[in-house]
Amino acid sequence: ANPKAAKELEMMKKRQEKSKGELEKATESLAELEKAHKKLVKEHDASLKELEQAKEAAGKGEQYRAELEKAKTELSEVTKQCKELEGLYKKEQQLRKKYYNQIEDMKGKIRVYARCRPFAKYEKEKNCQQAVKFLDDMSCEVDVGKKGKKEFTFDEVFREDSRQEQIFEGVSHLVQSAVDGYNVCVFAYGQTGSGKTFTMYGKADDENLWGIAPRAMRELYELVDAEKDTLDISVSCYMLELYNDQLVDLLVDKDPKKKNHEPDKKNNLAIKLDAKGVVVVQGAVVRGPCTTFDELYKWNEYGMEQRHVASTAMNAESSRSHLVFSV
Repeated sequence: ANPKAAKELEMMKKRQEKSKGELEKATESLAELEKAHKKLVKEHDASLKELEQAKEAAGKGEQYRAELEKAKTELSEVTKQCKELEGLYKKEQQLRKKYYNQIEDMKGKIRVYARCRPFAKYEKEKNCQQAVKFLDDMSCEVDVGKKGKKEFTFDEVFREDSRQEQIFEGVSHLVQSAVDGYNVCVFAYGQTGSGKTFTMYGKADDENLWGIAPRAMRELYELVDAEKDTLDISVSCYMLELYNDQLVDLLVDKDPKKKNHEPDKKNNLAIKLDAKGVVVVQGAVVRGPCTTFDELYKWNEYGMEQRHVASTAMNAESSRSHLVFSV
């Protein structure tokens, strides 16, 4: 063999092996490049997707900003309209109060109602006859025995079967006038046993038999609740008794040193006129503010418990004094 040719062949084998190693490295590098390329393509696609989402979000952001500006404009218009409506409402309220109370004044600032009570038990036992004849809703005729019959006219008359609710309906409008800021007064007048206390207070344990006072208190808070968004109304009360020509405060605190914890009713009370010409009682204990009907009614019951009562032929528990409850 030719030594020279053998040497060249050996060199060619070495170059071939070297090229083979380089090829393998190049193949590995190519695989890594392809892997990196795929990763870059994937990241590129993700970036494009994020970019599209960002563009879409930016578009929605512009839409939201436009909608927000529109909502702000609409809110401003609604707020303006609310203020205008509130102003109109206040004017309407003032006119309503004015005209309502003008109508009440036209009906008469002083109105007199007559209520005939049913027979008492002892009257039924004696077979007593009805002495009052009702001619219509405003007048009645009374048989006064030897003096004949006399006719009387009132703003309204209530028969002996009239319900407590009907009686209250006759004066309920005064509660609205009180809320409107006017001084109003309801009082019952009549002889012992004629039904004054029942008409004014009724039976506490039966709402159907409630009298004018508890019904008026309940309606007062219904009206106050209806006006709470536009008016700031505070409710307080005092209760006095005129007993043997002496004023007695019925809402003073009870004295624990006294028997049965009776309240100390001996206070220096004086009836005066204030700067506005309104009658006030100086020294009277004022309870309040009473934020609910239950609070006000609680003080009313407290005062009623302190009244002087005594048994009479007409009534087993007759009030022996004049009562003033001011709210």
